[in-house]
Amino acid sequence: MAKERLAIGVFCGPAVDGVDAAMVHITGRGERMKVRPLHESHHPFDDALRGRLIAAMDDEHAQAAGLASLDREVTAAMIETANAVMKLESAAAGDVAVVGLGGPIVVHTPRDPKHKASLAYVTELGSVGFAASRLGMPTVGQFAQSDAGAGGCGGPVSAWADWLLFRDKRLSRVLIHLGGLVTLTQVGTNAHPLEVVAFDVGPGTMLMDALTRELMGRPADVDGAFADRGRASASMLNELLANPYFRAPAPKITHRRAWSGPYLTKLRAMAQRHRVREEDVVATASELVAHSVAQGVKLLTERPHEIILTGGGARNIHLASRIRTLLSPSSTINSEKFGIAIRAKQSIVMAVLAMARLDNTPIYCPYATGAKKPTPWGSLCG
Repeated sequence: MAKERLAIGVFCGPAVDGVDAAMVHITGRGERMKVRPLHESHHPFDDALRGRLIAAMDDEHAQAAGLASLDREVTAAMIETANAVMKLESAAAGDVAVVGLGGPIVVHTPRDPKHKASLAYVTELGSVGFAASRLGMPTVGQFAQSDAGAGGCGGPVSAWADWLLFRDKRLSRVLIHLGGLVTLTQVGTNAHPLEVVAFDVGPGTMLMDALTRELMGRPADVDGAFADRGRASASMLNELLANPYFRAPAPKITHRRAWSGPYLTKLRAMAQRHRVREEDVVATASELVAHSVAQGVKLLTERPHEIILTGGGARNIHLASRIRTLLSPSSTINSEKFGIAIRAKQSIVMAVLAMARLDNTPIYCPYATGAKKPTPWGSLCG
């Protein structure tokens, strides 16, 4: 019988609404790993910390001292959430083989296409050394930075783990992670890791949440009630979808800064120009997310048999319904069908990538990040 190992994944994405952690059982090694989710936990950020994180991520000139302080606070929350998920299993530090950290990216500078030797530059919160010292376990992190160092664009780093978790010999699948940003991963029928395609689609819940806070005075449109009551503006939607990012080929990655600040200012001005009422702006933003997902799927070489939704946005009934309609006749389901909680998927990915790093398994998906060489993503400490 294959030896079973425990791993913990911890994730905080661009929505920066808190930290998610998951504990999994893993048997086998490398491409033969089998993953069984056990527990998940969520640690919400208070409004003050979330506000400072959003401000730092939206400011391209954020000061080093402020980022260092945020890094410490985010890592402390990651440690607390990892400990919480350990308690659910009554596990001790010695029982866990590895912990994987995936923190929010506060700085992302893409490669200069004019200089082939240039590298992307990524600053990711989540101190591996600090977490390892407090948890007393081998800890892996900085996956996006490691990918950039290998010649990639700094993500999406989930591609290899998505392939491991959702590959099928008969069905082609597309995973849509509806987080603060939307990420798409195509795992074709009986696909090899080298054939996996993944890219950031565009804005997700961060855009809808920002507009809901500003226009409705509520923190988020969790179930899509505001969008469902409104009416999307077709003319405004067409102008929003003209953004060249949506039609750009993979590999590509985006950052929340591209869809906040000046973008929100332009969106509000556009709404006034198109005479869109406030109650209809959230509906139009939700429709933008759904249509950008549909456009992303159309960029692929084959129509998938199944669309799998994950992330907090998968709980948005209105958004999920619009995606399902736009992508018919493909079957649209959520990851819970596979025993993976929709909120826990990315933290499970971090656990898988950490175990691959511990085993020195090269995880290489060139159509996801554009990396030039295989690399065991992530630095190891502990």
